[in-house]
Amino acid sequence: MYRRFHWKDILEVRRKRMIQAALEMEVEEFLQRAKYDKTDASDFGGYRNGHHKERTVSTAVGGLEVRVPPVADNAEPFRSHLVKPYKRRSEGLDTLFPQLFIEGLATRDA
Repeated sequence: MYRRFHWKDILEVRRKRMIQAALEMEVEEFLQRAKYDKTDASDFGGYRNGHHKERTVSTAVGGLEVRVPPVADNAEPFRSHLVKPYKRRSEGLDTLFPQLFIEGLATRDA
C-alpha cells in the first residue's frame, strides 16, 4: 500500500528543510567555520551543542516546527535572526493582526 502525497505535504517538508538549512548557515557564519571543520586552540570560538527542543512557529501558511542549534563556550551568545528566542509567531503575522483589527475584521465577522 502506498501513501498519496499532496502538494501541501511536499511544500511543508521543503519549507522546514529550507529554514533548518538557513539556521545551520547562521551558526556556520557565527562560528566562522563549517559543521565538521577543526579549529586551532588559539582561535577557538565556541562549538555547536546539539539542538534546542523543537518548537512551532506560526506563519502565514501554517505552523512550522524548527530546532534552533545552540552554540556553547563562546564569549558572545548566539542569537538567531530568523527565529528569535521565545518567538512563536512570524513577523508577518505580528504585523497582520493589528492591520486586520484596524480594518475592522473581528471574530464575529465570519
